[in-house]
Amino acid sequence: MKIKELSRKNLNKALPLVWDVFSKYEAKNYSENGKQAFWNAIHSEEYLDSLTAYGAFDGKELLGIIATRKEGSHIALFFVDGAHQGKGIGRKLWNTVLAQNTSKTVTVHSSLFATPIYNKLGFVQTDDVQDVDGIQYVPMEYQKNIVVYVHGKGGSASEAEHYKQFFKEDVYGFDYKSENPWDAKAEFTDKFKELSHKYNRITLIANSIGAYFSMNSGIEKFIHKAYFISPIVSLERLILNMIEWAGTTEQELEKKKIIPVDLGDDLSWDYIQYVRNHKISWTVPTDILYGSADNLQSLDTIKEFCSKAPATLTIMDGGEHWFHTQEQMEFLDEWIRNINEAN
Repeated sequence: MKIKELSRKNLNKALPLVWDVFSKYEAKNYSENGKQAFWNAIHSEEYLDSLTAYGAFDGKELLGIIATRKEGSHIALFFVDGAHQGKGIGRKLWNTVLAQNTSKTVTVHSSLFATPIYNKLGFVQTDDVQDVDGIQYVPMEYQKNIVVYVHGKGGSASEAEHYKQFFKEDVYGFDYKSENPWDAKAEFTDKFKELSHKYNRITLIANSIGAYFSMNSGIEKFIHKAYFISPIVSLERLILNMIEWAGTTEQELEKKKIIPVDLGDDLSWDYIQYVRNHKISWTVPTDILYGSADNLQSLDTIKEFCSKAPATLTIMDGGEHWFHTQEQMEFLDEWIRNINEAN
């Protein structure tokens, strides 16, 4: 099956399918005047000229059609042949429109028959059933939202795939390149500003140092809600611990500026000075998952952060900084499900 944009000529050829599906499934909820009004609309040259349409084809056979107007912000026609309904054709047509759409919001005047279908696609009803010229419809709206996953050190954007099962929204893995907070600040700000122009609501999932980079970047105004998994909330305390683990002192680091270590990044005086001079604050409603065996941030550090931020803390007994075992991942998954159900 292929999805193709329809020329004006091919849109005319699709009208018999539109009328056939309408007659079989939707016309029963229309008055005679409403049926005539719909017929007149789909045969109006001015109306058809205003549409951007896509068709789903199996070879030369047209299986379904979707058409929008108002620069893609309103669905005007959406019909799938009865013999091919329930096969995912409608969703593929919708996804095509969504991918091409620059509007943050898409509206539709849904028939009573199609309302449950639009609900499955993520639309919500915005008003009572309307009756205009004998045409009954349900005003509905789809808001383009996105979940952004920010990985930790050594992770990758591909980890976002795991979280797609929990959200109706698109889940995007942010493949950032920065390795320090000052470079990340510019990179994160640019990316989230770009996403804010395309989406109404951004949800953040951030892991480990990815949480710190996010908070340090000043992106709060773009974020609706956040999930932090084993977050680094005090990079200064982590660096101080690393200095101790390396068997050296702050004074020695200040003198040498860089001290190589066997494991992890080299210790840097400029790095710890940056962290001290750029205190983080966080005002986004956040749920935090923490493992009691986390060796990078103490429970006291996490609790101190939660006392200052609008954050809720869940602790997995025996959980590590890196959630990776089957038991740990099952706990993480259940944690997300419970939060989503509560919301």
